[in-house]
Amino acid sequence: MSPAELKINVSGGSANFGNVSQGDNAQINVNQSIQFEQADVDRFYHAVTELAKQKGISDSDYLRLRNGVNQLVKDPGQPGIMATIKRLYEDYAWATKPLMALFAAVLP
Repeated sequence: MSPAELKINVSGGSANFGNVSQGDNAQINVNQSIQFEQADVDRFYHAVTELAKQKGISDSDYLRLRNGVNQLVKDPGQPGIMATIKRLYEDYAWATKPLMALFAAVLP
């Protein structure tokens, strides 16, 4: 009997699978990957730029937020991404709405 292969792709949200059963000596490997759509990233940058202007946010604070998001977008598979996203929310509360829109597909 040859091994069967099952691939499930989930995009734009999260998925929970329960009661997965395989035959004798089988293994289940789970890999998670996060990808950001360029259109979502562009919308985030536009929204946060406008918001920073409206609220009078300092250039240094604005640039630190952009840098933090740039690092996540370039390497979304980095360890501790959820802690990094949480820190961005805490450090840049003024940008909560654009951050929520960008990370909606990542956050549970």
